Amino acid sequence: MEFDVLRVTMNANPDTLYSSPTREVVAERDRNRLRILREKFSDKIARDPELADVADLGFAKFCVEMIRQEIGRALQSSPTLLFQPLGSYAYADSSHTMLTVTGIYLSEENRKQFIDVSRINRFEFAGLKWELTYINVPLLSHREKLALDQKFRGGKTAGRVASRIGFSVHKRSSESESMLKDYFTFHRYYPHFHRIQY
Repeated sequence: MEFDVLRVTMNANPDTLYSSPTREVVAERDRNRLRILREKFSDKIARDPELADVADLGFAKFCVEMIRQEIGRALQSSPTLLFQPLGSYAYADSSHTMLTVTGIYLSEENRKQFIDVSRINRFEFAGLKWELTYINVPLLSHREKLALDQKFRGGKTAGRVASRIGFSVHKRSSESESMLKDYFTFHRYYPHFHRIQY
């Protein structure tokens, strides 16, 4: 029905395709994943799956493509509707890469009005053209979060903060800086839990 919102959240970890024995060479593991991907999902997208589709972020992109194609197939029975994507996000949840795709069913006549009235096109994380946003923020203790928030208030860049904090969020400095940059981008939405005592 028009104005219905669809949100799909799924595990987009390529380990779900094939989890290799501990001593298997990465190239062999990826070939096995690709074989399984082709056997089980090649009819779900309009192209032949590739080796890049079984990499971490590549698999999330493949899943977005698969969801897009399946929605298109489902809409063939409702020619007056279209699916307007609102956002596609891949993020780490513990050791798994999770994927969330959100969109709304609209008629062509109401599409522009919906975008204008909702102002979704002004939302910095919107993905109105199936763009995939990868969120890679570090897991932080309460103390680390407070330290980062204090350093960030000074308007410093992620690189400057990374060099001045007393801890590392990743073993590789380039990855650490990237994670801090994402943290500062998404810090307003970063979940923060407190213990409550009665």
